[in-house]
Amino acid sequence: TRLLCLFLFGVTIFPLLVVGLKSTQISQSILQDQVRHYTVELMVKQKDYLDLLLDGIESLIANVSSVEDVKKAVMESDTTADDYDNLYTQAKIGYILSGYSNIRGLVSIDVFSLGGTHYHVGDTLNVNFLRREVKDSLLRDAFAAKGAVLWTGVEDNVNANSTHKKVITAAKAFYKFDVPTLMEKPVGMLLVSYSVDNFYEHFN
Repeated sequence: TRLLCLFLFGVTIFPLLVVGLKSTQISQSILQDQVRHYTVELMVKQKDYLDLLLDGIESLIANVSSVEDVKKAVMESDTTADDYDNLYTQAKIGYILSGYSNIRGLVSIDVFSLGGTHYHVGDTLNVNFLRREVKDSLLRDAFAAKGAVLWTGVEDNVNANSTHKKVITAAKAFYKFDVPTLMEKPVGMLLVSYSVDNFYEHFN
């Protein structure tokens, strides 16, 4: 009986145990490979999404900064003008900027000049309280970028009255040719603020 039990174990149960353990190892290996492959694909897709999003915002910046009325308003902001001209310019620039404000996740578009002029469209029209230190820091960094689009990451919103306290910012400096020095000098900045919540909702 003992020999018969050993024989049956050797020809039936033991091979099944070996096959079962080997099958489990192979299945685990296949699952790990599939998960790894899926994770890599997911990361590639997320990277493509981010690239597309950033390209869209940079295209917006390029389009706005190339509009002649916007450039003219920034370059001539330090010249004297009557109240009617100022109101007309504000309305015209606001209308131009509002045409770009329908991008999903976009919080605001701001144009600042060194002459003190500010044009704004966004989640709120109340821009009476600006964070000066944030704006000045962005101006310095944008001028240092020498005309390239500057991505500063997550920053405090320049507009303290906005419902979005933290935003992802992209900035680009405006330049004009200075005849006496025969050089370009910075005259202002275009600032785009993008919602952090939109990133969170997408990746979540």
